[in-house]
Amino acid sequence: MDKFAQVQTLFEQAVALPQGARTAFVQEQSGDPTTCKKVLALLHADRNADDVLARLAGDLSPLMDLHDAPEIPGYRIEGMLGEGGMGVVYAARDTTLQRKIAIKVLPRVSAVKAQQKQRFLREARAMAALNHRNVGEIFELGETADGQPFIASAFCEGRNLSELFAQNDLTLDAILIVLIQLCDALAAAHNKNIYHRDIKPANIIVDNDWNLKLVDFGIAKMEGEDLSQTGQLLGTFNYMAPEQFSGVPVDARTDLWAVGILLYEALSGVPPFQADNAAEIMYQLFNRAVPQVQSLPEQAGFNDILRATLCQNRSHRIASADKLGAKLRQLRGQLEQSGQLSFVPGKQQRAALSAHNTLTEIRHVIALGMQPVNNECVSLLRKYPCDINSCSDALLQASFGYPQISEAAADIALKAALELLQLNPEAQLVLQVVPMVFANQSQHTGITRHGDIGGALQNLWYHAKPGKIILTTAVNKRLRKPFTSTDAAIFSLSVNDFARNTERTYDTPFCGRLAELAVLRASWQGVCEGQGRAILLSGDAGMGKTRLLAEFQQQSQPHYIHFQTDPSGSDTAFHPLINGLKDFLRDSYGSTQLDPLLYDLKLQHGDNPALLQWLMGQNPSPSTLAGYSPQALRTACFDAIDALLRQLCARQALLLVFEDLHWADSSSLEWLQKFLQQPLKVPLLLVLTGRPSLFERWQLVPSLLHLPLASLSRQEAHDLARQLSPQQQDLEQLCETTAGNPLFIEEYSRMLRQGDTTSVPESLEEVLLSRVDQLGDAKRVAQTAAIMGRHFYEDELAQLEASGKIQPQLQQLQTHQLIFLRGDGRFNFSHALIRDALYASLNSDERRALHHRYALQIAKTATPKNFEEVAFHFAAADESAASLAWWIAAAESARDRYALRETLRLCDHGLANLEKGEALAAHKKWRLALLLIQGPALIALNNYANSEVGHCYKHAVALCENSNDLANLFTARMGLWSHLCVRARHPEATLLAQQLLDYATAQNNADLLIEAHLASGMSALFMARFDEADKHLATAISLYEPSMAAQHIATYGQDPGMASYTFRALLEEARGKGAEAIANSNLAVATGRASQHPFSLGFALAFAVHIHLRQQAVPQAMALRAEYQQLSKKQELHVFALLGAVQESLMLIGGGQLQQGVQALEQAIPPYRAFGTEIFLPSWYALLALSYAQLNNLAAARENLQRAQQQLDNSSEFLSQPYLHMAQQAIANSTPGG
Repeated sequence: MDKFAQVQTLFEQAVALPQGARTAFVQEQSGDPTTCKKVLALLHADRNADDVLARLAGDLSPLMDLHDAPEIPGYRIEGMLGEGGMGVVYAARDTTLQRKIAIKVLPRVSAVKAQQKQRFLREARAMAALNHRNVGEIFELGETADGQPFIASAFCEGRNLSELFAQNDLTLDAILIVLIQLCDALAAAHNKNIYHRDIKPANIIVDNDWNLKLVDFGIAKMEGEDLSQTGQLLGTFNYMAPEQFSGVPVDARTDLWAVGILLYEALSGVPPFQADNAAEIMYQLFNRAVPQVQSLPEQAGFNDILRATLCQNRSHRIASADKLGAKLRQLRGQLEQSGQLSFVPGKQQRAALSAHNTLTEIRHVIALGMQPVNNECVSLLRKYPCDINSCSDALLQASFGYPQISEAAADIALKAALELLQLNPEAQLVLQVVPMVFANQSQHTGITRHGDIGGALQNLWYHAKPGKIILTTAVNKRLRKPFTSTDAAIFSLSVNDFARNTERTYDTPFCGRLAELAVLRASWQGVCEGQGRAILLSGDAGMGKTRLLAEFQQQSQPHYIHFQTDPSGSDTAFHPLINGLKDFLRDSYGSTQLDPLLYDLKLQHGDNPALLQWLMGQNPSPSTLAGYSPQALRTACFDAIDALLRQLCARQALLLVFEDLHWADSSSLEWLQKFLQQPLKVPLLLVLTGRPSLFERWQLVPSLLHLPLASLSRQEAHDLARQLSPQQQDLEQLCETTAGNPLFIEEYSRMLRQGDTTSVPESLEEVLLSRVDQLGDAKRVAQTAAIMGRHFYEDELAQLEASGKIQPQLQQLQTHQLIFLRGDGRFNFSHALIRDALYASLNSDERRALHHRYALQIAKTATPKNFEEVAFHFAAADESAASLAWWIAAAESARDRYALRETLRLCDHGLANLEKGEALAAHKKWRLALLLIQGPALIALNNYANSEVGHCYKHAVALCENSNDLANLFTARMGLWSHLCVRARHPEATLLAQQLLDYATAQNNADLLIEAHLASGMSALFMARFDEADKHLATAISLYEPSMAAQHIATYGQDPGMASYTFRALLEEARGKGAEAIANSNLAVATGRASQHPFSLGFALAFAVHIHLRQQAVPQAMALRAEYQQLSKKQELHVFALLGAVQESLMLIGGGQLQQGVQALEQAIPPYRAFGTEIFLPSWYALLALSYAQLNNLAAARENLQRAQQQLDNSSEFLSQPYLHMAQQAIANSTPGG
């Protein structure tokens, strides 16, 4: 082996080791001091192997072989200086001018790569545009004899900054001189809108006179162009700013971050973010603050500059290189005055910093648990290479695999478990894979371990049995000879025995997503150390989102829950969360019941258990729900899900995957948004995946890191295709056809390997359909499975296929990698596009027939959780009547679960389906049923005043009247009356109330009569027909029985007894009977409390505050007001919050604070009106007019009196007339001569 090959081999081997082990390895393996020195210099210069040879240009050039050097007319190549991803750099001589120059040539492997060529040419343009003493000078841009682009530039004599840093003898003067010149160079570049984006020691050359040259503008961003693809990370990880990882546009502040990194490294001896790999660096960058430098002259000045350059939020970062250069010059002047420019930051600074640094790494160990334990067991275990983590008579816990790292850790742990079982045949043993973080803090404290072995083993104890060893499939997969069935004392958890889902395996290489994978791994390391992270992976179908996640899970082996959305469940509330939790429970406990998990997590108290069980359908109607409004119940469910996940994370670091977010239901999306508004202070990695359109919705979530997946670059596509189809010659054709879509490349390569070269496919769908056509008998089975969705069970498919056993076909589909078997017994299509292609291969008649059969099949065992799925399949079968029945059932289920948005969308599906099918007599009945479900949902979501509520109930009333449906007519008219009343359309409401009363009287039904008399009494009250109002309200009160409350609340939205007492109180107040008003108001509040219905209680309290204030019962009013405010906030009763703002202003006016009161009332009325509510507006405008008159602001008084009169004219709300008379009189009295 020649010297260069030896250096390169040792370097590559050393880079793979932990940082602390590298030096000893190189010293032991190098064989001679020269080789050792060169490898150590390479390691110090840069941890990224892409351009390491460029760091030691002069030292290694004698070892370079020049037989591949290009021929360039006018230049003689004299040696190779270095090689990197962007080109090969040669030392050359201009044969005409006899001067030494540097020539950079694009490598041959990149010659056909358009993007690489563009970057190469752009480097020349960028450097040529900068005529500055601190930027390398360009002499010529041309092509070699065989057509390779080259750049001829000035030969920069000197050493790069990496070599200067390595000497450890730079004075503060030298450091500042270098960085001031660097700022000058950057200022010149930034003034021309050129951003370097790769500032690092290797790109900064300093000669013997301390003159600086900035080189390598290969990835610079120039104004109006950016060759980086979405999702592609450009730069060197150690020096990249946070925005470069996030994919947002860069600017001058990006380069200034790197200057701050260089300053820190120069002062302390090491970069602020250091680790063995890019992933760890990225984690530190996003999660750790930069430590301060210590024990330096003018220490505060240096730390001020570091804070100005190294702000993670770049809006707080120093804005220009000129300003940074001025700060550095000012600091140098201060040091010169104090005579301390010659100070060398040395060992003390590096030692002080290293005391705070930790080198961490994640290892997956095999955890062993045993109970009970005796001394012989402990003695036996100490013979094995393991850590005994805890030991008592009751429990022994140990871990295998670190620090004695071995690929056979699982086999060693199993052997130890078998010996332990022989010692104690009645013992229970469990084996599990557990991620641990090991931190080597210092030579004094040694290695510390972070991880919860006890928590990770907890689930397995639930299944432990005397004389058995329980091991998970994760352990089983690590065995050299995995178990396929129960063997002796070994019980391997299988599909039906609580195993974690079997991970899908891929036989295709992972390519082109290394930066994104590094981000995921770095984030997971942070999670294991207790720092939560949320990431959005977006990309079009086939871009590799699932493949990237699978690679990450294979490498990191996280404990995870998978939430998979589905188009057939996109309007079923919490559909992916419920199914994901059921899978998790089935895998962990062998059933979908929540109780074992709640017990393990100690979540057995408070409302959360009942709420979670209700969500999962395991407690249909817990009494806990009675105390919640729909909005508050929704929030409480969100909080319960949060509590469950946070407790799971407290036990063990958790990966939560929410896949295909574009199919998610409204409830799940709303929960996600609320969840992400809180800091993730638990060890949770939340990964969302979906189409690029998601970015717009989620881009404003500050805690969410966006990782967009774009098409593979041409080189990456070449690499993937070459690995998949080594014999393929025309890679250009393949890459052109597939446009960098990884799945398309895989499928096209598969087609070529099978010898199908007859035609070039135009699309991925065409390739997939070609595969489908080769399936033979399995094609029909696959097509039938495609009807069922993204995943399916074998028994359900066999029943639908009705052709006997289908195992051979399923085996064939697995062999062709069209499907794979999950650990829970379900089959999944390998990609959604494969399922889509199979579905598309069916003709319309075949689809309808299969959808019909599957709908009938699943309807037999349907539960509320899959009513939507049944409706979906009947609709796809074009069976309008059947689908409508199920849309109605699904909407009713959603309404009963307070999933209001899903209720409305399901109603919309049903109504749209009505338009498709042929007109039937039953259509009116179905349309009415949907409208009567839609109405209450609209009210709960938007309130009675919403215009859609009026439209919905008008339509329902018309349908009932046309079909003479008297049973539903009363309900529809009540809904419309409520809307008209709140909109202050009192004449119309009064006529409708009379119709309600006529029908209720004819039916002689007490339940109908109480609602009708209440409606009639309220309408009469607003019309100031007090005697009529008194008669109706008294009748309603006489008919009321507390036992009626629950049914009336469910049907009409409020307790009628509470409403009757409330409006009786308003009536007595209008008549001037204060004592009677307070008495009725108190009865209303008591009835509202007894109903345990938040809206009814809020209604009673709102008007009780008004009544008590009007009667000067201030202490009682204040107590009621406090209760009312707390209830409105807790139960999210928004309309009452708006009403409360009005009341606050009226209290100010009543208390004599006229100026503050009118300002508050002016501000409170617009949002109240924006909510659609119009009642009481004449009174409030009249009170404004009265107050302005008392303030002698007659213009404002007259304006508001005019508003009051206009509202009165529009609404006929004559209840407010006394207030208008008072305002008119006050204005007249305040008018001169009045």
